[in-house]
Amino acid sequence: MTAEEEDVWVSDSSAERFTRADARKDALKRQIEAKKGKPINKREEQGLKELKTKVNLNSLQSQVSGKADEEKKRAAKAAEEKKHETFGTKTHQQEEKAEVENAQVKASPERLIRKEKAKEEEQKQASQEYQQQVG
Repeated sequence: MTAEEEDVWVSDSSAERFTRADARKDALKRQIEAKKGKPINKREEQGLKELKTKVNLNSLQSQVSGKADEEKKRAAKAAEEKKHETFGTKTHQQEEKAEVENAQVKASPERLIRKEKAKEEEQKQASQEYQQQVG
């Protein structure tokens, strides 16, 4: 029998058999504590759990506050833009800005034709590649 087996299996005549309810559990605890370097008592374990909880809480709070700051910045920016907006009429600058945005977004006939040609060329190229692979 090795030293490890002796820790797990306590002999019938040993007094240790009557003092320990679960010899395996105690042996595993001793092995783990030996690997760690020092035993941890329940108070220290509870303190470590509380510390971990506090760290997690602080990181969560910082994440939430970061999102709140972003929301505040967006709201302030929107309020700033509304301050410069006139009621009922638009300034020339606002009209130009709106026209530029619309021109960038709207599809003109030339754009549609270019897109269609590009699509056709892609189809031709894909069919040629397919023919090369098959043939």
